[in-house]
Amino acid sequence: MKKILFGITIALFLNACAMHTPVDNITTVYLVRHAEKENDGTKDPCLNLQGQARATYLAQLLNDVKFDAIYSTPYRRTTETAAPVFAQSGLVSLTSYAGNDLEDVAQMINTKQGTYLIVGHSNTTPQLVSILIKREVPPLKESDFDRLYKVTLHSDGDTHLEMLPYTPPS
Repeated sequence: MKKILFGITIALFLNACAMHTPVDNITTVYLVRHAEKENDGTKDPCLNLQGQARATYLAQLLNDVKFDAIYSTPYRRTTETAAPVFAQSGLVSLTSYAGNDLEDVAQMINTKQGTYLIVGHSNTTPQLVSILIKREVPPLKESDFDRLYKVTLHSDGDTHLEMLPYTPPS
């Protein structure tokens, strides 16, 4: 009889443990530098034709991703890069962020669960990736436009970084 009670107790204990297994809340963040811009000498240039093609290609790559929010700095080149993805997202607004508050952006992302796109600049995008994954990533050169970072943040603090191809077909 003691063996039967012991067996039932163990079974109940294992069942209770299985029911209380913590769920891994995952946050996925896609980060990209703005696409190619016009070289018109202004501080806020638009995308050039190559940049427009790259922005359209980004939307094709991310077509099946359901975003909870899309963030862009308040410059034309970043908002124009985000625009095709935003247009297909069904979101009501494109959220602006200040590129000089990367720690605040990372903190905000770390407190949310969901999927996000963040469009930044050659100097801010790798910095934000580094902050999110807690290790250095190489800086971008002024000529680097083909880097799409996918950062996965797990609730246990584990992080994963993927580099996805981001060059539109010729």
